[in-house]
Amino acid sequence: MVRKICCLLVTVCLLGSSAWSEAADGWSAGKWRKSCAKVRTTYNPDRPLKEGSLTLGIFDPRWEDFLFWAVTNGILNRSIAGVAGGGGLRARKQAGAKLRWAQGTRWERTVEYSFGYVVALLVGEHGWRDVQFAQYFQPLGGTYDYNIKDRLYLLDPDRADPWIAFLEYLADREGPMSTYALAQPVLVDVGRERVIYRGGQGVGYEVGYERVLQDLRDVLDDCRIFEFLVAYDTYGQGFASRPGWAQRRASAAAKLAFRANVPEQPVEGAAKPGASGARRGPVCENGHAAEIYRRNCAVCHGERGGGDGLAAASLEPRPRDLSRAVFKIRSTPSGSPPTDRDLVRVISKGLPGTAMPAWSQFLSREEIEAVAECIKELSPNFAAAKRVEPLPVKVPQAPQDDSLFNGATQWRRLGCPECHGGDGRGLGPRALDLKDDNGVAVLPTDLTNKWLFRGGYAPEDVYLRLVTGMDGTPMKSYLGLASERDLWDLVNYVLDLSPKRRPQVTPRATDMPP
Repeated sequence: MVRKICCLLVTVCLLGSSAWSEAADGWSAGKWRKSCAKVRTTYNPDRPLKEGSLTLGIFDPRWEDFLFWAVTNGILNRSIAGVAGGGGLRARKQAGAKLRWAQGTRWERTVEYSFGYVVALLVGEHGWRDVQFAQYFQPLGGTYDYNIKDRLYLLDPDRADPWIAFLEYLADREGPMSTYALAQPVLVDVGRERVIYRGGQGVGYEVGYERVLQDLRDVLDDCRIFEFLVAYDTYGQGFASRPGWAQRRASAAAKLAFRANVPEQPVEGAAKPGASGARRGPVCENGHAAEIYRRNCAVCHGERGGGDGLAAASLEPRPRDLSRAVFKIRSTPSGSPPTDRDLVRVISKGLPGTAMPAWSQFLSREEIEAVAECIKELSPNFAAAKRVEPLPVKVPQAPQDDSLFNGATQWRRLGCPECHGGDGRGLGPRALDLKDDNGVAVLPTDLTNKWLFRGGYAPEDVYLRLVTGMDGTPMKSYLGLASERDLWDLVNYVLDLSPKRRPQVTPRATDMPP
């Protein structure tokens, strides 16, 4: 449900649709340069407008008028334009994807982004799942109600080919998903400093002003907003944000199935909107690894690893705060940092059910190892901690009837149903009261779908979750609380909660494109 928002509806059209007709495919850089060369503004009369950067920011007195102007002129409308890089597969894999902004207006521009940015966008903001693209995935093995990242990983965990094919499918302007891939803002919530977007099938999500400003800077520079500056000087502050301006009536926003992932409180340690930088802390000094991290990881984890990237507020669960070196998926005892091998594995395989991609699809082994070293530099806790060896894991035996019976006994004795529920679906009596170390509400894992276990579903993986715990969460270590055999029997019982085969999900009629 959409929260009751006291806000100004986007209803004005600053220049009128007739002014766009000659610019259906966007103006060239030369035309922008020529058009704004002689413009001066009363706000800064001595400096002509220049190309290359947008200097207007959130704390500028013109900001809200500028935001409404950008929204009503379609500048923040966004669609997928395909895969970046015009060379071979490796070049395209490294380049990422292209987004088309302001389609059909004079401001139209195609911008290239890393795959990390695009994954955060599609999983965190749009919330896309494979059932919404049944027409695409049915011939490729069916739909499982997985987020789009996890479904494409199943097709090939080591190559970017599934992503390339899927993005090109979305970019086809004549294809069935051409309108589905369009996102556009419909509300500006001035009080909460949020912009509400509508995506495909009426899904809504919201982003903060800081993120919106970054998007605008990808598309605009000072020269490209000369019309706004002239209008601001002509009509004054508030001209673009008044409902009914230019004799237009306010209209209600579209109904949205709102993705309310943005909390009322800011991300722990996040920079305030418009601040000059992220939280203070160390940075990765390895030039090559730092560039890989900045391009692919910072959008979620933040420039300094604080879990406060521009896309963080739209992600559920939140990105890991790497500066604390507290990791859930490890092979080391509770309270210890992960080994290098642990970091490489998580980066390579990603985390199912989250926006954390499997970087084995996009990066080489050497690049992944370099990023792991970079992550260690983001926290002094890695350097301060003593080297800890991983806990030994014996090869498990196949479960027998008595193993499952004893596992069920240990399940009850150790209190697992309190959180995970008697049937393992994560609906225990304490499920809604659980919080992580940052005070953020967390839900227990649904243990009836082992294919989405974030640390893997091999028996050894489940055993490690039991003996190491998941630091930063209510999931504690059970090492020493049960015998070796009892823990392995519990592993067998937990895995037996899932069906023998990965369950497919039949799409609903409302999930199919028209």
